Amino acid sequence: MDNDTRTLLNLTDLHLNFPHHWLKYKVIKNVRVAQISCTLSYTPRACPNCGVINRGQILKYGFYQAKYKYGQFRAQPLVLLVKTQRFQCPDCHTTFNATSYLFEKQRTISRDLRREVILQLTRIQTIKDIAHDLFISEASVQRVLLDLADQYKLNLNYLPETLCIDEFKSMRSAKGKMSFIAVDGDQSCLFELLEDRRLCSLFKHYQQFTRQARCRVKYLVMDMNAAYDQLVKTVFPCAQIIYDRFHIAKYLNDAMNHVRIHVFNRLRKGDSAEQKQARRLKRYWRLFLQDRENLSTKVYYEGRYFNRVVNSIMILDLMLAYDQELRATYNFIQSLKRAYNQRDFTTFFQLLKLRPDSVSHYTIHRCQVLARY
Repeated sequence: MDNDTRTLLNLTDLHLNFPHHWLKYKVIKNVRVAQISCTLSYTPRACPNCGVINRGQILKYGFYQAKYKYGQFRAQPLVLLVKTQRFQCPDCHTTFNATSYLFEKQRTISRDLRREVILQLTRIQTIKDIAHDLFISEASVQRVLLDLADQYKLNLNYLPETLCIDEFKSMRSAKGKMSFIAVDGDQSCLFELLEDRRLCSLFKHYQQFTRQARCRVKYLVMDMNAAYDQLVKTVFPCAQIIYDRFHIAKYLNDAMNHVRIHVFNRLRKGDSAEQKQARRLKRYWRLFLQDRENLSTKVYYEGRYFNRVVNSIMILDLMLAYDQELRATYNFIQSLKRAYNQRDFTTFFQLLKLRPDSVSHYTIHRCQVLARY
């Protein structure tokens, strides 16, 4: 192998010797694999076990065949068949192998391939796709990922002033069935991911941070999970809980949807006219959850459920006339959402404490729970 080919393949270790016919192709599991044969041999300076300097007493003790995956070249997997020299030290009566900076000890993938795996892990793709593209196993990619995780050192002296936390479904093997995510609200970037979302794990993790770092957190943005309140009182003494707008809007929409489903279940058991009304409630359920100001006023002909020219507001008003409790609940929820969207929090909290007539008991209960937060 000439010097240019060595440089192209990054096989620049001078201790690697290549025969005249160093490239062969072999089909393995219906894949054409390019195999490069070489010999790794040199005169060691000292014994790595006892440290004695080699003055000619360390003997060459045969060879053994090592196989290293070397990535791909022109969309074909590349494998190095390295005939590695073995040595014997007469002073400590041990044997050792020749080494190269191209390979890691007790690893079947080369350092260059490991760097390629790390580069692929920085992109948004699955471990399975990375393993398929680089012609290695998924376990090899996972081992590289775990090695990177072990090298990561957490800065225990820093926590952002605004910390947004939530839970999400990650993997089946995750402890506690759900994982934990924290986002830096100041820089709008991911702060950390934790495998376990349970309080015992969160306490143990955040207690590692210094008290100065924990006191630096001023705002903790979260959903309405009562369990996280204990985390704030114990770990973040100076933090103020803020419930994000999405979960508050979702909380109100769930109350509205519950009443709509209750009316739908009652109507679908009635006569044919009521069953038709139930089908309308099921078909146009999104109109109940949208803000009335955002409904479309564009007129069109609806021939399946109404057989007339209508728009979104007309359809909603016709459906609200089916039940007095449905109409009252809808108007009450819209008042709450309007006050919250306009940031009129005084009116918003006053409405939460009210108990209007004809509004469903479920909605009243949900508003009382929301007022406690």
